[in-house]
Amino acid sequence: MNPVLTEKTIKLYQDFRVCTFEVSLKDNKSSLRYAFYKKYGIRPISVNIINRLGKFKRDKKNLRKGRIVGSKKIALFKIDKNKSLNLFEVK
Repeated sequence: MNPVLTEKTIKLYQDFRVCTFEVSLKDNKSSLRYAFYKKYGIRPISVNIINRLGKFKRDKKNLRKGRIVGSKKIALFKIDKNKSLNLFEVK
């Protein structure tokens, strides 16, 4: 789980307490919820997942589409208003 730190994600954290992480393509919501609790000690209220497919690469010989390159899975964790993570704090 790697945090995604951009202007938009920091604004999401400040306004709605939503933390954004890039996760493995094989993870599901329940395993992500458990991993977040084990790593940070905070139980998330909700977990949302965004699957971002990459581009198709084609084979030059046959001109057919091949595998997808650059796919990502992003997890959004909503935490309680009283809790905080030091990753998203702006000084």
